[in-house]
Amino acid sequence: MAVGVFLFEGEVAWEYGLFMAAGSLLGGYLGGKITAHLTDRTLVRAGVVALGLGMAAYYFWRIYGHGFGGDLERVVRLFARLKRLPRFFSALMAGARSFIETRRNALATIVRLL
Repeated sequence: MAVGVFLFEGEVAWEYGLFMAAGSLLGGYLGGKITAHLTDRTLVRAGVVALGLGMAAYYFWRIYGHGFGGDLERVVRLFARLKRLPRFFSALMAGARSFIETRRNALATIVRLL
């Protein structure tokens, strides 16, 4: 939908847009092919989460790092004080696993009944 609006309004920067489109298509195709061969889905999910967190940290530092005076040690100390964060994420993942397992069991029951 958004692409249609930008095309209709003539707001597409073609010198960048074509490279972005080609990269998106190639990345989507190759990413699908590579992950289809990986049997350990937990590894794939962990990789996606790690990549997302890494990118978020990079852009957080790039945008807000100057607010800390560029002092990396100060930022590290700030995050070190958040001791409850690992427990929060482990609880969140346990809840997600339980939710997925419940849905999987319900689906298996429905398939068995059919």
